[in-house]
Amino acid sequence: MLEARAFRWERARSGGGIRALLGQLVRFGVVGCSNTALSWCVYALLVRSGMHVLFASAVAWTFGALNSFVLNRRWTFRSRGRWTPELLRFAAVQCAGLVMNLLLLEALTRDAGVHPLVAQALVYPVTTLATFALSRQWAFSTYGRAGRWPA
Repeated sequence: MLEARAFRWERARSGGGIRALLGQLVRFGVVGCSNTALSWCVYALLVRSGMHVLFASAVAWTFGALNSFVLNRRWTFRSRGRWTPELLRFAAVQCAGLVMNLLLLEALTRDAGVHPLVAQALVYPVTTLATFALSRQWAFSTYGRAGRWPA
């Protein structure tokens, strides 16, 4: 009985099972909401102060990314890996998310004429799902674990 319970815990902690996946997605969403609130406030303040929307978005994204690393590492994915390689992989994921964010934001504001604040609100869900998948499968995975990408 104790061995079965330990196996279920290790499987859930390591990302096994739909319940664990959904739990991580919910926690990632909660962290994402805090990142969004932080990023949104920074973005709005910078745009209001006259900063170009793309630069303001990059600065705001950076604040959200730092918050995200700390909370996702400790709470969402409960990582026990070495933090330096995880930080580097996480930074790569965030850079990919930032590029996606900026490309979509530029397309919506310049090409489609969407207001910058509305455009950013439309872009966040897309980048959130992309960065969740990359964070779960690569940034916070344990190197060498079966089914995980290499560092």
